[in-house]
Amino acid sequence: MGSKQVSKSRIAGFSKLKAAESPQASVSIYRKDRIFRPTTTTRHVYDVAAQHVVKVLWEGSMLLLRSIWLLDLTNLTKMRLLTTTRKLKSGFSEYVESGAEPLYQTLCSEITTEFSECSKQVREMESQFLNPQVGRSDLAKLLSDIQTQEKQKLHLTVTIHRC
Repeated sequence: MGSKQVSKSRIAGFSKLKAAESPQASVSIYRKDRIFRPTTTTRHVYDVAAQHVVKVLWEGSMLLLRSIWLLDLTNLTKMRLLTTTRKLKSGFSEYVESGAEPLYQTLCSEITTEFSECSKQVREMESQFLNPQVGRSDLAKLLSDIQTQEKQKLHLTVTIHRC
């Protein structure tokens, strides 16, 4: 048999010893760190052996759910922006055909309000991603970059429509 390699890690009241006899086979063996008496309450076992693991899992799942919620909200806002952009293009086409400037000015006012509301939502999402509890500055940066590109696209669209 080959030489044994042993590595240790602590897991909620147990030491895990991983012994590898060969590269093809590995075995995990657990050694008891503590023995609880039959009279020990479930609460005490939880407090000593499981509380930390449960807390870490709970916090991790809450962080994941919050991140998913923020990404869903980002998606909804993007869909709202796309719908608003389509409405602007359609309204501009109608304006070019009909020449009804008052209707087009009303549409532009509505579109400006809609874009402004979307922009506020995106800034709020950026702030949430930067929150230390979420800690996703990478996603905040991505949102900021997308927001910058959306602004440039809107300015170009307005410039084209003025010509």
